Amino acid sequence: MGLFLYQARTGKGELQKGRFEGASSAEVADHLLAAGLIPVDIRALPDPVEFTLGEVLGKNRAQSIGLVELQLFSRQLHTMLRAGVPILRALTSLRESSINPGFSKVLADINDGLGQGRELSMCLARHPKIFDSFYLAMVRVGEMTGRLDTVLDRLAVHLDFERRAREMVKGAIRYPIFVIVALMVAMLVINLFVIPAFSKVYAGMNTELPLMTRMLIGTSTFTKEYFHFLIGGAGVALLGFIGW
Repeated sequence: MGLFLYQARTGKGELQKGRFEGASSAEVADHLLAAGLIPVDIRALPDPVEFTLGEVLGKNRAQSIGLVELQLFSRQLHTMLRAGVPILRALTSLRESSINPGFSKVLADINDGLGQGRELSMCLARHPKIFDSFYLAMVRVGEMTGRLDTVLDRLAVHLDFERRAREMVKGAIRYPIFVIVALMVAMLVINLFVIPAFSKVYAGMNTELPLMTRMLIGTSTFTKEYFHFLIGGAGVALLGFIGW
């Protein structure tokens, strides 16, 4: 037995969606027909699969779509359209040549949408995590003016500029970040090992310590008590920078 998603129309033409558990799509269709519904689409839901953390990270890394891949897509589609290749055939060729399984699925969905008569901008809008509002707006302009190939070329240039700008920013702040990390490590060593050794000596003195000394000891105590939270926050910040 498996779970199926179905779309069916009533006798009045109203569209209904739902789920049904059955042995096959034929059984689901028979059930819908018996209920007076006309099946439009029946799809089997995949069985849940368990993955290890390494497999999940590997899948996400393999299927992530960055600026370079989006730039190549725009450039290649521009070249094919300029050469007179129909857009459906061009997208099929790009999907078959893509080495990214995630992007291949996206291109297949876009191709299906175009085959159903939708505009390219509408098909791209179904994937907002890949094609942002600027990209969609430019494609709409190209569709309205009949210069889609030129717009795609401009988008490829824009994406290349954005990629280079990000690389320049990362390169410019890489050294300051290295210095900051080195200082943080040095401060951790001082607060975790050096100051506690002196605080034991001061604890045996029956005298009031200067304000600055008390502040240093308090900072050391805070660092020792919340050490794991500080390391976790620094790790999250580092991962955020790497993913940017």
